[in-house]
Amino acid sequence: MSGKIAIKDAFSYGWEAFVRNFFFFTALFAISLFPLLLLEAASKRWEEASFLWNVVKLASSLWRILTAMAVLSACLYIFDYGKASLLAFSGLFKRFVPYFVVTTLYGLMLGLGLMVFVVPGLYLGVVFQFAPYLVLDRAVGPIEALKESASLTRGNRWELFMLDVLVILANLGGAFLFGIGVVVTVPVTFLAVTFVYRRLLNLSGA
Repeated sequence: MSGKIAIKDAFSYGWEAFVRNFFFFTALFAISLFPLLLLEAASKRWEEASFLWNVVKLASSLWRILTAMAVLSACLYIFDYGKASLLAFSGLFKRFVPYFVVTTLYGLMLGLGLMVFVVPGLYLGVVFQFAPYLVLDRAVGPIEALKESASLTRGNRWELFMLDVLVILANLGGAFLFGIGVVVTVPVTFLAVTFVYRRLLNLSGA
């Protein structure tokens, strides 16, 4: 272990930051969930694969992306300032296209890699996992974000893989609790990964 990543510290921070901002995350969850429920209900009014059905599904996908951006932006803001604020969402729409592009590229690389003997997908998933963070945090383009993520994760990829496994297990555990547990596990794990991202960024001197 390189000593740069302390997984226990990351999750401890994630829990403490979540508790400190509990009402903010609860409100954010409710605000993000309500439109999804409305869109899901609307999609049932039209025949599957029809034009209007596709429009609703597209709107639902776009809303999910905005929700992910909002959670990630909030986690970055909380790390920097200690407490959540609506200021975390300033410039969110401006970064939508770069974020969409980088997450699409990341998803394609991850998916194709998993199809090729699994291991390449896991490796690419670790190497480029901070690209979405960099797009929102440093306002870089998608390609530059992928390059910076590769540089940022170098020398710590095994520890990051273990972190990712724990993040997945935590969220699966939250999902098994009637889905309600993810209200806690998602922000806690986002905050934990943000902690590691900031630590590696600071140590890199970037």
